Amino acid sequence: MSAQTATLITSCPCISSDACSDDDRALVRDVVQQLQAIGYSVQGENYPAAALATSEVDPPARADLYVAIGGDGTVNMAAGLAVRNRATLAIIPNGTANLVARDLNIPVDAGKAVEQLADFEAQAIDVAWANDQLFLLAFAVGLVPTVMDMREAIREGTLPETANTVLNFDSITEKTDTGLLTCSASGASGLQIQSENLIITNNEYSRKGFRLYDRKSRQKQELHIVAHPTQHALSRLWFLLRFFTKSDRLKEKIHVTSSPITVSGAASEMTANIDGENLRFSVPVTVKVESRALQVLCPPETVSD
Repeated sequence: MSAQTATLITSCPCISSDACSDDDRALVRDVVQQLQAIGYSVQGENYPAAALATSEVDPPARADLYVAIGGDGTVNMAAGLAVRNRATLAIIPNGTANLVARDLNIPVDAGKAVEQLADFEAQAIDVAWANDQLFLLAFAVGLVPTVMDMREAIREGTLPETANTVLNFDSITEKTDTGLLTCSASGASGLQIQSENLIITNNEYSRKGFRLYDRKSRQKQELHIVAHPTQHALSRLWFLLRFFTKSDRLKEKIHVTSSPITVSGAASEMTANIDGENLRFSVPVTVKVESRALQVLCPPETVSD
């Protein structure tokens, strides 16, 4: 019987590249050794998530296990491959927020996650889709993509570091490029919201990252919509700060539905943030949940019925 195959999807460049840091190279090699020790055959080198996203490298051949080594954007890329290939996902957190790993009780220390990988068990979890783009955490339009663009500009040096402290007030509070959006849900809920700023979260994974509602009342296969209708600049900034500080006062603005959601507007395209990455979408965008579509390796205490 042939060994099961594993493919590594990473936030770092290929380990044979000079652009890969010594720490990242060592982490990838530790993961490979652990996978081989538990019976996996690792296919080729690591596949950088950024290069896969821009088609700079060909997609990897089908594997039984896709291992994400990086942050939530890398996890998103590996999860998409796992779902489309009916494979399993493993996560070695090596990013900034690591929200998916935290929610699944995976150690956020990469070394500990590697050491415990052999003890992890598979759990079937929900995923959500925005058109044909998978997401595990959130689909956000308006303020969140603006802030993420600013963060990247600061990293690249095109914005001064001080802008990170003041959140570049002018950029955040200016009118977004999406204009007024209509968010409507089909089915019995009859939900319809108009706003420039929408955050749609896949509830199974956002509960620890955002804490927008009571975990005890959580149900499977739901989408939670946070909308801010006002166009006043100071009010939009206040909404943003309340969201990122996980304010309980946001609960009054949450709408819950298990029906597919359609996001439409006057523009033919919009920028949305998916699990920490900004992407362009054709309008309208249909957002829906696919129940138990992804198998993820998690610590045993995470596994539930």
